[in-house]
Amino acid sequence: MAKTTVATLPPLRRLSADEAFVALIIAAMEANDHSAPEEAQRAQHIVHSMSRFRKRGDAVGRLIFDMKQMRREHAPDAIIAAACRAIPPRLRKSAFAIVADIILADRRLQGIERRFLSSVAKQLDQTPADTNAILDAIRIRRGA
Repeated sequence: MAKTTVATLPPLRRLSADEAFVALIIAAMEANDHSAPEEAQRAQHIVHSMSRFRKRGDAVGRLIFDMKQMRREHAPDAIIAAACRAIPPRLRKSAFAIVADIILADRRLQGIERRFLSSVAKQLDQTPADTNAILDAIRIRRGA
């Protein structure tokens, strides 16, 4: 019987905090396997308004390109887990708020997006109370 080979993915390297933020932003846009125009617009606004990216010009575009390329080479769950680990503890609430803001940009929360948010909240060590408070604040801001 012939032996079949299974393609193996390259190992996922440790992400920097900047890479982790961008990876989570991309994952949030694609949480339900497509990106609504409102989500893409909100993600772009968030990236360009974050002080850590504001004056980095082309470097931000390259970072986004690199994280999209990583998504082609690795399973999304592995990237999300690596990104959550790379976010410094003091920035984890903010990271979750950014992810939730993008997902709720179209004012809809589908089941797959709800599961995605739940998973990210757990991986970022967010309490249910903090998670709900962030989601409530975003809903109020969006007029939901």
